[in-house]
Amino acid sequence: MEIQKIQEATKSLTKEQKPIFGKMTPQHMLEHLIITFKISSGRINLPIFEPSEAALKQKTSLLETDMKFPKGIKAPGSDGELPLLKLKNLEDAQQAFLNTLNEFGHHFESFPGATPIHPRFGPLTVQEWKIFHQKHIAHHFSQFELTI
Repeated sequence: MEIQKIQEATKSLTKEQKPIFGKMTPQHMLEHLIITFKISSGRINLPIFEPSEAALKQKTSLLETDMKFPKGIKAPGSDGELPLLKLKNLEDAQQAFLNTLNEFGHHFESFPGATPIHPRFGPLTVQEWKIFHQKHIAHHFSQFELTI
């Protein structure tokens, strides 16, 4: 992941920005990304499960090819509605997101063989999580015309 570009793009977000697709506000988007980073760094633990055949095919397509996240895809367990915001404002969300980027790296320094559970794909290695996060961030940043 290109951390420097992600940091710069994150800091450039403003609360006035409107998405070119989807419903999320900049703060909703960052809070959504924070959750996925907390999952991948072991701060939110999901139960072990066997992914469906369709999920395994999607995992292979997403993690082993140049495939991008499709527009309109819903997060596992989401009803498509925006959740209530947890943080006070966009500035707090920006800082919390940047903190979770650092936590992700530190987690795998401490636990190099860890395979945290992805809510759709099951256990992922650090390399798989890095690919997932890069594509996931690129997808959501593209909602606000940010490139990384």
